[in-house]
Amino acid sequence: ERQSPFKKEKQGTLYRLADPFMIFYNQFMKGRSRKGTNSWVQISGTPTWNAWAGLAFENVCMHHVLQVKEALKLTAISTEESAWRGGDSEGQAQIDLLIERADRIIHVCEIKFSKGIFSIDKNYASELRQKLFIFGQQPTNKRMTLFLTMISTFGIQPNEYSHELVQNELTLEDLFVG
Repeated sequence: ERQSPFKKEKQGTLYRLADPFMIFYNQFMKGRSRKGTNSWVQISGTPTWNAWAGLAFENVCMHHVLQVKEALKLTAISTEESAWRGGDSEGQAQIDLLIERADRIIHVCEIKFSKGIFSIDKNYASELRQKLFIFGQQPTNKRMTLFLTMISTFGIQPNEYSHELVQNELTLEDLFVG
């Protein structure tokens, strides 16, 4: 699946494997001969499984952008969705989902899978600040307001970092309403 680059830039087009079964097959079935009764139990909880679960959740979110916009109450305003990656020698960043609104606000969507409520710790807060800074320093974004929108499976634990950084919070449940 091709993701439109932000501001229709010629460079930076992102391509991602979007078919859920193909992602699962490539990660867990291709080239493997495990047929034991507990093979799935052995795989679940491994770093490989966690990476796959994160990618699978990201794909679910990307396939439900309309529901994301509805949950953000953006149905009455013109929006454009895209992806972005860029930066300079000071740092690089990638954003899988941007929702640019006609009123000069951009929702920078950070998608996080977790088995429970997700907590933003000091290190992750620093990564988020850096990502927002790098994106915000791009010439086309300097006059835009950035809203960090966290999309997670079960919500964000309220703490000093979430209060400082997150303007909007959505959960898996928001993707399946309506």
